[in-house]
Amino acid sequence: MKKLLFIILLTLICLLSSQTFTDIEAELPGVAWSPVDWGDYDNDGDLDILLTGYYRNTLISKIYRNDGGITYTDINAGLTGVMNGCVVWGDYDNDGDLDILMCGRCTGFPEYEVTSIIYRNDSGEFNDINAGLTPVDEGSASWGDYDNDGDLDILLTGYSEGSPLTNIYRNVGNDIFTNVDLDYRLPRVSGSAEWGDYDNDGDLDIILSGDGGIHGLISFVLRNDSGVFGPVHWLDGVKDGSVTWGDYDNDGDLDILLTGNSDYGNISKIYTNNLGDFTDISADLIEVRQSSAFWGDYDNDGDLDILLTGSSGTGDISKIYRNDINITNTNPATPNNLRISNTDSTVTFSWDKATDNETPQDGLSYNLYIGTEPMSEDINTSMSDISNGYRKIVNIGNAGQNTSWTIKDLPVGNYYWSVQAIDHAFADEQSVYLMDLSTPNNVNIRYSDDAVNISWDSVPNATSYKIFVSDEPLGNYTDMTYTGTFYGMNWKQYVKPSSSKKFFHVVAVIE
Repeated sequence: MKKLLFIILLTLICLLSSQTFTDIEAELPGVAWSPVDWGDYDNDGDLDILLTGYYRNTLISKIYRNDGGITYTDINAGLTGVMNGCVVWGDYDNDGDLDILMCGRCTGFPEYEVTSIIYRNDSGEFNDINAGLTPVDEGSASWGDYDNDGDLDILLTGYSEGSPLTNIYRNVGNDIFTNVDLDYRLPRVSGSAEWGDYDNDGDLDIILSGDGGIHGLISFVLRNDSGVFGPVHWLDGVKDGSVTWGDYDNDGDLDILLTGNSDYGNISKIYTNNLGDFTDISADLIEVRQSSAFWGDYDNDGDLDILLTGSSGTGDISKIYRNDINITNTNPATPNNLRISNTDSTVTFSWDKATDNETPQDGLSYNLYIGTEPMSEDINTSMSDISNGYRKIVNIGNAGQNTSWTIKDLPVGNYYWSVQAIDHAFADEQSVYLMDLSTPNNVNIRYSDDAVNISWDSVPNATSYKIFVSDEPLGNYTDMTYTGTFYGMNWKQYVKPSSSKKFFHVVAVIE
């Protein structure tokens, strides 16, 4: 097995700064029908780009590595070119690096095929795992741990063979995703869909909107009741639009931004969440179709602003709307009681639930980083600024709403890790030392002259040995290594005579 040691290192605080926008002339290809996503695929602490779309009579899907924040380098990842679909980063296999989920058209006009693919990130090389997802286009995809079992599941919508589809795929491990048989509960749409815990009960609900086929245009909030999803709120039905969660009013629950073409014209609406009921606030946004809308705090004043693009009645627009609500959003407290457990092949990082003045405990999500040096995240990226906790993307944390997260196959070495509750602040960083341990042969224990004497055979490549003791053979063992003295493959500890039994365990450390 592996042994883990901890050291508390430092406390991080949250800082905010102003910012402006300047075209950096990154020399990326101009694309249309083009889903894109930010993600730190190489765990070097900066955001890389996954870019797809229609480019000069061909379809492309490219990863551009961020080299210093100005230069973006095509890594020639060999991905299938797609357009009119979806792309999203997520670590589905819990190995600490970001994998890819994509869907869309994969051949050109006038005939085309569609696809849905998961690419596994193997140290910067991306391999199709042949997941067997239903091919879709004109849809969306979202990673989220809806069943709270510690890995990322999939919400997928779109057109499949000309009909709308909504599927949930459960991650069962070993690159296998099972289509959960929920079609009779889930409205089928081609459009936009996203996970989010609108009722703050600790599990992920769904917002979706789009073309529902024979059911017309729909927009639904679906509540997750122990893995069973059912519509609980009906909003304005739209197509050719987008829908996304965000707490614009800083009251601790998720509101909705919805755009698109409804039965009575274009709309752009914000629905405020009042204890689970959603009300249009008449926000006076430009009404658009063929649109995208995103939340983000561009001016770092602590509330969510809006980036809105699309086609209005008078032409195509791209607008930024500043949120002037002037309601302070306080950061959650840092998670406490950071701890780990391990097996031969996995390490599980755990923490207690944080608290927040606005959001109930069960509504918070968590964001984990792991690195091989202090203040680094080369093993598991948080996509936050770990010096101050500032989140670089608008999304739930990489551990979801879980209070533990498992990473597989960490090699022997020294690691530093921490976790933040989303919104911002990280807990104290901790150090964890990971060692291979094995049990020596021919262990002999004897008691004489008021001392316990233990001897064993040498273990090849062992750098040291450890001695553990317990009052029960299957009880909790305490490290007694430094209470005795080593003489080669022998250990001696002077003890007072006693009638109680003791059980000893010897391990060899291979670093």
